[in-house]
Amino acid sequence: MSATFAALLPSLVLAASAPACCIGIHLQPHAGAHPPPLAIGDSVLLGAAHEVAGQGFEVDAREGRFMRHALAILRHLRRDHRHPSLIVIAIGTNMPPTTNELDRALRLTNRRQTLALVTPWRSGAPLADPAAWALHRRHPRRVQIIDWAAHAAGHQSWFYGDGTHLRPPGARAYAQLLGSLLHTVGVMGREGYEAP
Repeated sequence: MSATFAALLPSLVLAASAPACCIGIHLQPHAGAHPPPLAIGDSVLLGAAHEVAGQGFEVDAREGRFMRHALAILRHLRRDHRHPSLIVIAIGTNMPPTTNELDRALRLTNRRQTLALVTPWRSGAPLADPAAWALHRRHPRRVQIIDWAAHAAGHQSWFYGDGTHLRPPGARAYAQLLGSLLHTVGVMGREGYEAP
């Protein structure tokens, strides 16, 4: 891996197809697995992007995202023959994914990849996300739940006044929660990944 690639690259970009209001960031981790685990998310992940990259993730976060945007990224990954061992989808603040959308996401990954779904928290309360839990029950080896909603409960100080977006302590807690999954599912160093 080149020094340029290995460096944490904050590249604030505007999507050509997105409204001008919707800023995003794409970061590479300092080091770790190659290809690194990938976190795809909305404005909540955007607020913790540097902390999550510091845990070893490639981070692709943008304001105003819905599950259809994550599906487009998964299609690009498959087309480009990129197969991160772990893909975290942290989308649901604007609207939790549907059963159909999550089934499509799973079909866009292969059996050696783990799909992890972050439960959404908005306005100081968890958002119901039954489709994610149902997918996990149907595919417990391939689909993991990162229960941010349960983890965030009782921690009002982690959030700005909207009860959704992350203050620095919340960003650190969010990143640590995502980082804990790297050990749970067996993401390793450059040698790669072994399915649990």
